[in-house]
Amino acid sequence: MQLSSLLVAVALMIALMICGSSADASSSERVFLLKRDPVSMLSRKQSNKSTRMASALPPYKTLYFDQKLDHFDFTNDKTFKQRYLVCDSFVGKMTPSTPIFFYTGNEGDIVTFYENTGLMFDTAPQFNALIIFVEHRYYGVSNPFGPVNSFTPENIKWLSSEQALADYSYFITEMFGLDEKRTNPVIAFGGSYGGMLSSWWRMKYPHIVDGAIAASAPIFQFTGLTAPNVYNQICTEDFKKSSNLAKYHETCDAVIKNGLSILNQYYQNNNPQILQKLSSQFRICSPGIRTSADVNQLISWLTQAYNTLPMIDYPYPANFLMPLPGYPIQVICDRISTIMASEKVTTDTYLKAVLEGANVYYNYTGTSTCNNLTQPDSPSLGDDGWEYQTCNEMVMPIGNYPQTDMFIPAPWDLQAWISYCQQKWKVTPRTNWAITNYGGKRAILEATNIVFSNGDLDPWHGGGVLPGMKVNEKVKVVYIEGGAHHLDLRSSNPLDPQSVRLARALEVKEITAWLNEFSAKRGLKMKY
Repeated sequence: MQLSSLLVAVALMIALMICGSSADASSSERVFLLKRDPVSMLSRKQSNKSTRMASALPPYKTLYFDQKLDHFDFTNDKTFKQRYLVCDSFVGKMTPSTPIFFYTGNEGDIVTFYENTGLMFDTAPQFNALIIFVEHRYYGVSNPFGPVNSFTPENIKWLSSEQALADYSYFITEMFGLDEKRTNPVIAFGGSYGGMLSSWWRMKYPHIVDGAIAASAPIFQFTGLTAPNVYNQICTEDFKKSSNLAKYHETCDAVIKNGLSILNQYYQNNNPQILQKLSSQFRICSPGIRTSADVNQLISWLTQAYNTLPMIDYPYPANFLMPLPGYPIQVICDRISTIMASEKVTTDTYLKAVLEGANVYYNYTGTSTCNNLTQPDSPSLGDDGWEYQTCNEMVMPIGNYPQTDMFIPAPWDLQAWISYCQQKWKVTPRTNWAITNYGGKRAILEATNIVFSNGDLDPWHGGGVLPGMKVNEKVKVVYIEGGAHHLDLRSSNPLDPQSVRLARALEVKEITAWLNEFSAKRGLKMKY
């Protein structure tokens, strides 16, 4: 999400994730795009003091925990300060049976996730729950070696999902007791990479976490489990479904594809006159488009908009990566069809249309006077950290394939990614480690007390746990029609579709069951 995740919030989470982009066999220098959780793309400076949110969310206290640097090296006793946020507004009086609602921080500033996980605050009053958000190591301000030195090849090696899950487990045992001494049930919440962490935490540490809400968690977005064309195919289908064929005969995705293809031809031709014209057509900030590499940057800029928008296609106006209207893809396709229907169609018409669509993403408010192709969506929040993770264990293949999507052809190239990772980070990606470590599709046959939710608009659902898959009877699978990236984790809204209201109701029902199961196993008389 721009907000971090996705959605930064997020997001990345995005969410989270890499896409090899090489336009054709002769252009191997084309850039790699880093797919992020929308929420994780937003960076904000926060006070270390108790902070009250400007929104309707309750206040939180900012605290720090002395976290072990390496949980798996018994000769290393180094620690670092890990930030966490605590909200006790719904607790009343803390008791040995007070539930702990725990957000598994993912690839971004933890404050951003606090601001975009309204489900926890909507649900906590029913259970008088204590809410805790723990920041993922190497993100936000939880950098073991400081904001700069943490991201050198020699210092970043302690960044992994395994260390993060051990962080959360050590935090719980230190704060609430080890084994039978813990009487407070723990429910994990997470979206995108955070949802992956929540589900894996329950799978790997079932004695510490008693249930998990894993929203938009692409735990199958790995080699051999999900084809690399799926993400962008879903993006393309989202635009196709929003086509206004009553106004113009060509589908929305087809117009975008044609516009990007025209630009790719210009990239290959490298005609100075055309390059100068593109600067004017796309209102590029000075110094404009001067080389074919600049055209490539323009294509990447447009692609970033069009394959991020499906993640944040929410039913109401939202202010994430950029201020957006409700259902922005529908707005874009309506604008594109209007342009295509209002004039004689030429190559310039396609370019005008593809820019108009991107303007909804980058400049919906109309305040920008020119388009800066190199400025990031937000101040760099964890980009280095997430890139490193995609270079060690989080290798999630995504590519562009002309048979199934609207983007410039760029098949997933593992060898090119390995070379990049070795050169920059001095590591070699382990493509199968996530499946080896956490399990693939067999893992969900053994897992218990997890809700996996996915929205049909979200391109990450292709790598998620979906209806029809074989799962343990104590794992619930929710598919949200009209849902974008972890929509169910967001605060309730009058414009929410009925599907997400039902999803949240099921999640609350499962949380109730998990809490009562914990109480019964512990021999407590508490009924939640």
